[in-house]
Amino acid sequence: MKNLIKSLSVIALTLAFASAAYAGECCTKAADKAKKGETCAKCETTKCCQDAVKNLGDKAKPCAACAKAKEKA
Repeated sequence: MKNLIKSLSVIALTLAFASAAYAGECCTKAADKAKKGETCAKCETTKCCQDAVKNLGDKAKPCAACAKAKEKA
């Protein structure tokens, strides 16, 4: 029984680390796109990616859709 619990704990931790690595990769891609002006914090769907783009500050350019909306206003 103890071995089963230990095995399940190891599997759970492995899955947690794997999902965290994946989230980091998507956030990195979102930050790269924000630097190019392809996306912005408003257009990103996940919270982690929105935070990554917001942390760029002045390095992030607004995306084309949001820039057009800002010009019209």
